[in-house]
Amino acid sequence: MALASVFIACSGGGTETISAHEESSGGEEGREVRPVEGDICAAYYESESDSTAIGLELSNGLAMGALLVGDGWEINCAEESDLFLIAQSDREDSFLTATISVDRSVQGEIDAEETAKGFRQLIAQAFLSQGAENLRMSDPEFLSDDSFFVMLEASIEGVRVVQVNVWKLIPSPIGLMRMQATHSASDPDLLVENVEAMGEGVARFALYQIEENN
Repeated sequence: MALASVFIACSGGGTETISAHEESSGGEEGREVRPVEGDICAAYYESESDSTAIGLELSNGLAMGALLVGDGWEINCAEESDLFLIAQSDREDSFLTATISVDRSVQGEIDAEETAKGFRQLIAQAFLSQGAENLRMSDPEFLSDDSFFVMLEASIEGVRVVQVNVWKLIPSPIGLMRMQATHSASDPDLLVENVEAMGEGVARFALYQIEENN
């Protein structure tokens, strides 16, 4: 029997579940789908949607799929950890990161609004611990019932930093699964333009029950 890891790939605006062990090709003319170098993740970049899809097999017969905006991601995954994914993309005038983790102490349904306020406070504490001054933050704004974002602006050692953080939360049998995507830059207009795309990518974060192949 073989267990199939799955990842999410955009196709014509939809979501397609694909075995990580299947070959992927260029497909339609002008559409590029190619593997992305990673460690234990299955990762592919698709030019049509300008997105990088990632899949990872977890414990308890689960697999996760996630979608990152754009290309050029450095991806590191771990199967036996509370931090399943760290991805980074260093681009001109900005820096993007994404993490997927689990809080095993949280079981069952959650109060999304209270959880969002807690994440906002953690971000504020992290910036203040770095010596941030003139910190300004938005309240959490929900994109859906389980995803939200917070924008902030601060000065660190005289350098202006603006940042948007987008989260999605999924209660699961192993605890509260959390995806966080972060975009840091010096130009707030760049972040505003990217919030929608980041939100759409984070919205695709999902868990799957793995089916056994005989």
